[in-house]
Amino acid sequence: MDDINKFIIKGFEKIDNFIRNSHKRENEIVHRQINKINVSLFPNRKPQERVLNIIQFLIKYGYGFIKILHNVIDLQKTDAIILDIKSELDKMQKEK
Repeated sequence: MDDINKFIIKGFEKIDNFIRNSHKRENEIVHRQINKINVSLFPNRKPQERVLNIIQFLIKYGYGFIKILHNVIDLQKTDAIILDIKSELDKMQKEK
């Protein structure tokens, strides 16, 4: 094998290593993000609604939180609700 072929093969190996490392970093980031979501939804490995209570949300978001709940929750439905509180608070601020 001549020097040019060795040079080309080394170049491809470097590119391959770069791509593998890039994918590995991206997978680690996604894995950490999924773990953060899991911890938020299931603190102490229990459903969030079994661990947190309304006082914690009132302290963090104020009484506007109750208005959000009133606007978002349909008492006729029993499905679980995923609520983005910050987005709802932003909507309330824009309406004022």
